[in-house]
Amino acid sequence: KQGQNPKLVLLISGKRFSGKDYLSNILTTQLNQPDQTKTLLIGSVTKRLYAATSPTIDYHQLVHDRHYKEPHREGLTRLYEEMYAQDALFEVREVVESISLGQKEVVIVADVRLLEEVEYFKEVYGGKVLLLRIDCSEETRYKRGWRYNPQFDLHHTETGLDSYIPDIRFYNNRDPYGLAETATR
Repeated sequence: KQGQNPKLVLLISGKRFSGKDYLSNILTTQLNQPDQTKTLLIGSVTKRLYAATSPTIDYHQLVHDRHYKEPHREGLTRLYEEMYAQDALFEVREVVESISLGQKEVVIVADVRLLEEVEYFKEVYGGKVLLLRIDCSEETRYKRGWRYNPQFDLHHTETGLDSYIPDIRFYNNRDPYGLAETATR
């Protein structure tokens, strides 16, 4: 069954350990309308496919437990690259399909990382899309457990939106996860 189009699609982007999931949770809580709001994790598509490769890999933990996910990051990245080579929008298409099956007025899509993802959402939903970027200092990310690794930190999924100007930018430098300090348009 095809659902109604949402009135608003919020795309959340940011670096590793910047607080993307945290911002998604704040927005979901502040909107306080669970019947009308849905949060989707774009990376959950790859995590689901990766977990299916072995009975010892726990999908739920990959999605919700950063410490569990980090040792799997290399394998997740490898699988992502294989899937991306076949279809650069494989994750986005599945998320859009999930949105079309729902009946939510507001959809929050966490962990958008690439320009083509943003462009695809805008093509499908037009002016209903807002890109929110959460930033913080490397020092703050380090306090949260981030360690620089060029294999991941220079990867196109980590840098793809660095020069893109978001609709709203949040600065989240509080330790460890204070409220987003500033929003600018």
